[in-house]
Amino acid sequence: MMIDSPRECRCCRIPIGPGKLACRQHWFMLPIELRRAITHTYLAHKMRAYVENVTEAERIWKEQGVWRGAAP
Repeated sequence: MMIDSPRECRCCRIPIGPGKLACRQHWFMLPIELRRAITHTYLAHKMRAYVENVTEAERIWKEQGVWRGAAP
C-alpha cells in the first residue's frame, strides 16, 4: 500500500493536497500565465522550465511579503 506523504504550501508551509504547489490563496496570487506555465511544464516533465517558473512564483510571493518558505 502506498501512502502519500504530507505536502506543504511552498509559500506559507500550511498542509496542502498531493499534486499541488501552493495553497489556494497563494496559488491565485500568481498571474494566470505563470500558473498555466507551472502546470504545463510540470506535466510535460520540462524540469528546467518548471524550476524557472517556480522560482518566479517564489519571487512574486517574496515581493508581496507573504513568503514563509525555506530560506533562500
